[in-house]
Amino acid sequence: MTHPKLDGIVSHAQEQGASDIHLSVGLPPVARVAGDLLAIPGEAALTAEDLESMARYAASERWASFDGDLDCRASIAGVLLRVNVFSELRGLGIVMRTINAAPPKLEELGLPDVVAKFSDMRFGLVLVCGVTGSGKSTTLAALINRVNQTRSLHVITVEDPIEYIHTSQRSVIHQREVNHEGYGHTNSFARALKSALREDPDVILVGELRDPETIESALTAAETGHLVFATLHAGAADQSVDRIIDALPAERQNQARAQLAATLQGVVVQSLVPSATGKKRTVVSEIMVVNTAIRSMIREGKVHQIRSAIQSGGNDGMVTFDASLARAVVDRRIRQEDAVTWCRDEGELREWINRYRKG
Repeated sequence: MTHPKLDGIVSHAQEQGASDIHLSVGLPPVARVAGDLLAIPGEAALTAEDLESMARYAASERWASFDGDLDCRASIAGVLLRVNVFSELRGLGIVMRTINAAPPKLEELGLPDVVAKFSDMRFGLVLVCGVTGSGKSTTLAALINRVNQTRSLHVITVEDPIEYIHTSQRSVIHQREVNHEGYGHTNSFARALKSALREDPDVILVGELRDPETIESALTAAETGHLVFATLHAGAADQSVDRIIDALPAERQNQARAQLAATLQGVVVQSLVPSATGKKRTVVSEIMVVNTAIRSMIREGKVHQIRSAIQSGGNDGMVTFDASLARAVVDRRIRQEDAVTWCRDEGELREWINRYRKG
């Protein structure tokens, strides 16, 4: 059984290199390509009947449980998709995101070489930070892919949703998805983390540190000899430390600070900035490699000093976000006007641009 109209939309979106597809009553189908929403060529505006027919097809037997919001997975036109159906003012809306069959390689992402070293570590916590849509899940998938290709370990991932599918190579990989209305493999990140510790893991991926219980479980896992990768919504490496500590009850913060000082190995903070050609986006990242000095700053609550440590930590592979922007400008990967829009400190950005241009 197929749905010719929806199959055609998905196929056309794939040809454009879309990451997401938006379907709305009264509008033509729209795809997110290189960060921008673009109408899919040749497609007419959709009717309420179109949306209901597509929703029923994508949700299949789960349509019977639709009560205004529905999350499911579907294979359409040979493409595996995460589908969200919701009620809105004009009727139904559908947003579909591609679930990638194969994870990327780190060298394909344009991240600094030092990031690959995080996948070689024996234990500790590695954070990948940024806003929604900054490519955090892609970076995590690439790190797990590198572990899978280079090390013989047991990897457990807890994700919401699963966006890349890993096939066990040198490592054994088990992927779990957090439930949405009974759809998934576990009820919560925190529960899955506690369970993972009884499943002989070497590496644990946590899709998001979103609540105190999950944060505490991740710190415990890192402290007990596991390598833990996780995402966090933070705009700077030093801010990620504060986010973790501040998320916990006051009576737990001193202990958590000590745990974080002992276990944090590195932080990657990334954004996707429009490329100089305008045809895609370029990853720009801030990198913190946790050394003895930074561990002391975390332990003693001197987080405000971390930025200076990153600025002077180039020999360890550290770089600030503005320095990365400057390098991308000098290398002509992004435009200077875009760098000014994205930078944290315009003065620092210009200083780094001048420094790089002078060699």
